[in-house]
Amino acid sequence: MSKALVKKTEKALMWGSITSQDKVSVLATKVAQVYGIPPMGVTILGNLPYLNKDGRLMLYEELAKQPLEIETEWIQYSKNTEESAICRKFLVKDGKRILDAIGEASRASVKLEMVKNTLNMMAETRALNRVIWLAIAAKVFDRVKTNLSLMNVTEEEAKAVTEAGRVSAEEITETPKKEATKKLAEPELFVAVKKMIDNPDHTKGTLLDLMTRVAHDKRFTADHRKELENLISVKLDVIDNKK
Repeated sequence: MSKALVKKTEKALMWGSITSQDKVSVLATKVAQVYGIPPMGVTILGNLPYLNKDGRLMLYEELAKQPLEIETEWIQYSKNTEESAICRKFLVKDGKRILDAIGEASRASVKLEMVKNTLNMMAETRALNRVIWLAIAAKVFDRVKTNLSLMNVTEEEAKAVTEAGRVSAEEITETPKKEATKKLAEPELFVAVKKMIDNPDHTKGTLLDLMTRVAHDKRFTADHRKELENLISVKLDVIDNKK
């Protein structure tokens, strides 16, 4: 594991009911400390912390132990603000594509109004964030787990710190409350994801990304989550055996 450890402290981290700019700044500093990055790598949105693109790039540079070599493919290049942008990023090692991830951006899926006019940039950033995270997430969360054990934090605080890395600042969107009830019910979601797994065009990167989403979606029952993870594992084994 990497060496960026925090000093043991008895003072709890502060967030949840943050009301002042000073407390928000303290929160960003604490999250940066847990992840082992400068505060500029953390963005506060809605009084909660999220790692941004700079933070993820800093972690990759430290943890991956290899230069960042990326190839880009555009699935759909947005030509106007009403057209979605879809980008795929490939992580390359020794001339071979080893991981990939897709980023999508539309006027409905971005938070800041000014970004709604730069959908291609946001789609590319989201794809880059995701492929970087596929490469280093295990090492990052190993660090986070160790550093949190050195701090006196509540379960809610620990969850917020972990979530700061799992979801990037560039992924945060504004979802109207009236749309919140439109989420698929658990049985429908389970069936939909099974169909996604059956897609023969999946790469290892997209399957790993799907595995992460399944693991963190609280709507699944334990049995359904386990079944989906097993199905994805079988697909991953098939891909590995073809190499």
